Amino acid sequence: EKMTGDFAGRTANTDNLYSFKDKQSKKYGFKNGEGTVVIPPQFKNVYTEFSEDRAFVQLKDGEKAAINSEGTVVFTTKYDDFGKYHDGVAEFRRKVSKLGLGTVVGRYFGDSGHGSYTAYEASTYDNVKRGYINKDGETIIDSKNDKVYPITPYGAFVENDGRLGLVNHDGEYVFGPGKYQPKGVNITHGWAALQSKQNNLTGVLDMRTGKEVLPFTYKKVSFLTHGLVATQIGDKDIVVSNLADNNKAIYSLDPTSWISNYGDKGNMWIKGSLRGSMEGKDAGYKIINLEGKVLFNAKDLNIEKVGLFKHGVSPVKVDGKWGLMNAQGKWVLPPQYKQITIL
Repeated sequence: EKMTGDFAGRTANTDNLYSFKDKQSKKYGFKNGEGTVVIPPQFKNVYTEFSEDRAFVQLKDGEKAAINSEGTVVFTTKYDDFGKYHDGVAEFRRKVSKLGLGTVVGRYFGDSGHGSYTAYEASTYDNVKRGYINKDGETIIDSKNDKVYPITPYGAFVENDGRLGLVNHDGEYVFGPGKYQPKGVNITHGWAALQSKQNNLTGVLDMRTGKEVLPFTYKKVSFLTHGLVATQIGDKDIVVSNLADNNKAIYSLDPTSWISNYGDKGNMWIKGSLRGSMEGKDAGYKIINLEGKVLFNAKDLNIEKVGLFKHGVSPVKVDGKWGLMNAQGKWVLPPQYKQITIL
């Protein structure tokens, strides 16, 4: 590619630098959003684009390094692969020779803060182990640990010898190590649901301080959006409460009930009996709001499957076909599609 402009022009937002390959030299450099070359072609390879003023590249001598937006090498590294920087740390990966040895990842659930529900899940790396380094190349979480889970804004779960703890971005334990199994994370509020391996009961800890938010007395704990949580003690009712408001109970459901999660407008599908409702004995599909009020009872529809509400509508499958329904049970799109995805 033809290089344009001079190399003095720097962009203040380094995340707007993009790698390119020079056709003549076959080397890589970086341009800004206007197409001006900011870092001239000089690298054999680019492993990540810029994030938080760092990009991972391969130097001309073959060594791997992190550079800043000036093209200056900040540190070199021996690791095999890298992820972008987020919240001051980057994931690194190193290959291991033992067959079948990989990083166990788990599944994380969190409220994005805008009413949407997100499941955080990463691939298991076969013959690869992960760790984390800071922006100076210092190891924050070592890949020599038995298991290192995907990092959150508060830190990463680390497990050794069957004992699990949360390590923050400074490499310090927030809680643990203890005999825990991670069951879920609410990213917005910084809550971690953990199951005790000693009695198989679940509680909630604060990921910032390690303090107990819910005691380890629950059979099940599931984070919902809007600061809500669904809990169950033994075989008793499922209780939905506001964990952000001292775990104030809002409504309860029959223990055999199924719940999804609240969408961006505060509506959710449930399947089961809602306690205290005139329609409580009906175990079919219903749409409820944040207070547990039934907005629509689908007892006259042969619903096979439903999706989460997004933009005020939910995918609903009836008699083998998908349609879109609003929170009042009105069809926005009648069921006639093989599949529907709400963007």
